[in-house]
Order: sequence, then C-alpha cells, then structure tokens
Amino acid sequence: MAAKMLPIGVQLQSESSSDSDEQYDIESGLEDWYYQKSKETVRFYKTTINRFRKWMNEKFGRDLDRVKKKHIRAYMVLLTPTN
Repeated sequence: MAAKMLPIGVQLQSESSSDSDEQYDIESGLEDWYYQKSKETVRFYKTTINRFRKWMNEKFGRDLDRVKKKHIRAYMVLLTPTN
C-alpha cells in the first residue's frame, strides 16, 4: 500500500502525547463545547446532559466516558412520544 502524501506545509504531530492531552476528560470536553455559547444555550445543554448522565447512572451505572451508541439510542426511545 502506498504512503499517503500530505499537502505541502502539513506536518504530523509527534507520536508522544502532551500532559494536556492525557488530562482531557469529559468535563473538559463539555467546557470546550460550551465556549462562546449564550448563557441560555449552555443552561439548556447542561440540563439535557445532566438528565442523560443521571439516566445512564441509574440504568447502567455508567457516566459519559463509557457511553455507547446503544445507550444513546435507548435514551432517545425513552424521550420519543408514543402517539
């Protein structure tokens, strides 16, 4: 298999990760997601995420770092009206 050519000026990062990469967790990711969003939007997102986190913990004993697609699907079914 031939090696992929990178566009001119593109450099790959070194293989070793920095300390900041190792400490990037769910909370850090959420804070990044909230950045530059309105207070109301952040409040809505936090409420929604916290409800999902609570459900995940009660149902499966897990937090967001261990969520799988099947958990999200099950939660979405729970939220879907049954009309």
